[in-house]
Amino acid sequence: YDVSDPAQLAMRGSIQAPTSMLDAQATIDGDFIEVAQPLGLARYEIPTGMGPIIDDGYAWAVLEGKHLATTGQTAWLQGTDRRYVVNFSSTEVVQVQDRATYDFTGSMPVRDGLMFSSTGGGLGVSIESLADPRDPQPLAELDPTPGLEGIDVVGDLLAAADGAGLVLYDVTDPAAPARLGDLELTGATRRVLIVGDTAVVTGYRESDSDLAHVVDITDRDSPQLIETFALEPEAFPSTWFGAYQLVRRGDMAHVMVFGWSISGHPSTITASLDLAVPASPQLAYVGDDHEFWCYEYAVDGGAFPDELRPTIDLPVTIGDYHVSFRADTVAVYAYQGGVDQLDQLAVWVAPDPIETIAAAGNKLLVFGNHRLSVLTLSDLGIVDVPDVRTSGTVQAVPNPFNPQTEIVFDMPRAGVALVEVYDVRGGQVRRLEASLPAGMARLTWRGDDQQGRSLPSGTYLLRVQTPAGGLMGRCQLIR
Repeated sequence: YDVSDPAQLAMRGSIQAPTSMLDAQATIDGDFIEVAQPLGLARYEIPTGMGPIIDDGYAWAVLEGKHLATTGQTAWLQGTDRRYVVNFSSTEVVQVQDRATYDFTGSMPVRDGLMFSSTGGGLGVSIESLADPRDPQPLAELDPTPGLEGIDVVGDLLAAADGAGLVLYDVTDPAAPARLGDLELTGATRRVLIVGDTAVVTGYRESDSDLAHVVDITDRDSPQLIETFALEPEAFPSTWFGAYQLVRRGDMAHVMVFGWSISGHPSTITASLDLAVPASPQLAYVGDDHEFWCYEYAVDGGAFPDELRPTIDLPVTIGDYHVSFRADTVAVYAYQGGVDQLDQLAVWVAPDPIETIAAAGNKLLVFGNHRLSVLTLSDLGIVDVPDVRTSGTVQAVPNPFNPQTEIVFDMPRAGVALVEVYDVRGGQVRRLEASLPAGMARLTWRGDDQQGRSLPSGTYLLRVQTPAGGLMGRCQLIR
């Protein structure tokens, strides 16, 4: 806990111990927690920047689900034959819609007031209007032969796999989507990801490693194959590798690759495709069992003691931060350009194993074991979407500064103003509080922390709370 204000303790984070903490005594030793237990002494490093996730207390009991979609204050959770419609401001599910069986290997993207849902058995795609978020209305159905499987939608372009290759649709008029070009590809195609004017399509091959096709879609009527990569990383010997998920990050397309080693041990790695130069894609394999992806290991076994369970989901982004889960634990990371460059900032442990997650503004939805929970990522030093009413601006003058600056903001009426300074990892480093008259306010900050120690060069985030609401800004200290 942060005890800078003893009258109002603020939880900064928690550590999940691998064994029972019954009859344990703990003490802090620098950056570590030492725990004395009957069977010995344990030592845990204190994570930095922890604690932006709080449980708002929102929770809904639902029967099942796989795909989550969100926009504004509404969320949709798709089950086998029904869809739950939830409003964040409510305390219960506002409506349950009967829907045909949906394809859980597909997706449910929401774009510009439209929802695109993969229908049962990979048969097609339903396009629905969200004009009334509580009652989405079907506009059109795509049900070609062969049926459509994985889909991705960017702007007015829908890309899909149909088992035989890539298919493109123009959805400028969502009530009358127009089929464009298609391209036959090797392997049973299952998932598609659009990155600029390029599409990445994964293809399944029985008893062999899967494929990743890179396709030029500049000419939507005539897509052209650029290159095909066999997902066979030599550094991770395996009898078979399969592509499970696709994620877009800037000019990169990351493919979750899972396989069985010769000894029967599951291996999870990432095939990262650099598409900055689309005509010359570069493939690199990254890491083993890193935390970029969402999945869980079986507790009791299956074919092997540590068999990967079917729960494999897509990570999400909130602001500039990457959010994923492993089993029952949600984690927030600073993403620094690669799947193996994750700096953990916070964790939240769910009461049960997690099935899927989704993001809406600074809210995170977590579904598992018939329970849909909504969390708020409230630390403004980590999440760029405040959970307070924001009006006006706050500035630092001068900016950049050394050794001190004035924090300038408007006070609509007289009262107490609180200025909180955060480093880029989300840790609060300074609090300034003053009773001020109405008008333009100025508070001096000397680039120090709460103990008066000089802070290093870097970017610092400013949060000002006035009687009229919250303000945000940033400044740069240069030593």
